[in-house]
Order: sequence, then structure tokens, then C-alpha cells
Amino acid sequence: MTTLKSIIFFIITSLILLSCGGASHYLASRNFSENDSYEVDSYFGCCGCQAKYFDIKSGKRIVEQVVYSYNCSSVGSPTKFVF
Repeated sequence: MTTLKSIIFFIITSLILLSCGGASHYLASRNFSENDSYEVDSYFGCCGCQAKYFDIKSGKRIVEQVVYSYNCSSVGSPTKFVF
């Protein structure tokens, strides 16, 4: 059931952020090793939603995404997605 809630949260968050239009802003990145890295980004939508998140990558593939801050109250709690 937790997986289903995470999927629903991800879909709702994506729809809210993408339906408004807006822009992603690159904040920082760093390498853990030759293949593993992370990238910190933020998203600002025209509807007032803001989200800050980071992606953990293995090569060019995102293996985890952590949403650690947002202001869209209808979405739910910050969460981590494992791909």
C-alpha cells in the first residue's frame, strides 16, 4: 500500500507542477564516485508551487529522487522515490 501511495503522490505532484507551467532551476551537483553523483534542483510553477529535490544518479540513470521541500499543501508529505 505504501508503494501505491508513493506512486499516487508522484503522479499528483507531477500533474500539479507540470500543469501550471514553470521552470526547473539547477542548484548544485557533486560526484560520490566515478559513476555515482547527485544533483540538487528546484521547481517553481506559475501557480505558486515550489519544490526542492535532489536526484541520486548511477551513471546517467536516476536511482533515487528525494523531494525534501515544497509548498503545495494538497500534495502530502515530503518523500523519497526509488527507481
